[in-house]
Amino acid sequence: MSTATHAEDISGSCAECFQAIADFESYPAWQSAVAAVEVRSRDEAGRGREVAFVIDLKLRHVRYALIYEYTEPTEIRWTYAGGEIRDLSGSYSFRETGTAGIVQARYTLNLDVGFHVPALVRRGLQREMMHRSVRELKARVEARAEA
Repeated sequence: MSTATHAEDISGSCAECFQAIADFESYPAWQSAVAAVEVRSRDEAGRGREVAFVIDLKLRHVRYALIYEYTEPTEIRWTYAGGEIRDLSGSYSFRETGTAGIVQARYTLNLDVGFHVPALVRRGLQREMMHRSVRELKARVEARAEA
C-alpha cells in the first residue's frame, strides 16, 4: 500500500473544513472526481458512517465504499468497506495555524488499487487526487466565507 500526505492552508475554521468534508451528498457539486455518492448508514450524530462513491478517473469509473469515524471538528478518518480496489484508508485533519482565521488541512491517503500500476504513475495519480481534493476543499470553504 502506498501512503501520501498533502497539506494546505485554508482561510476558515476547523469546523467549516470539517463540515464541508462531512457533507458527502454535496461532493458531486464541488469535488470534480466524484461522480456519485450514497450515504448507506449514519452514526448517532447523523453523520455518514458507511458511504459509497463512484469516482471518475477519466479512463474508467471506480466504485468503492468507506467507513468513517469522526473527532469533531479536527479529524475525519476512513477505512475501506469494499469495492473495485484492494484497499483504501486515510484521513483529513484540521488544525489552527496560529494565524487568525487560517487552518491547515492535511489529507493522508493509503491506497492499493489491486492491480499493477507502475510506481511513477501510481504516485502521480495519488498526488493529483490528493492535491485536487484539498484545493477543492479550500475553494469550497473560502467561497462560503465570502458569501
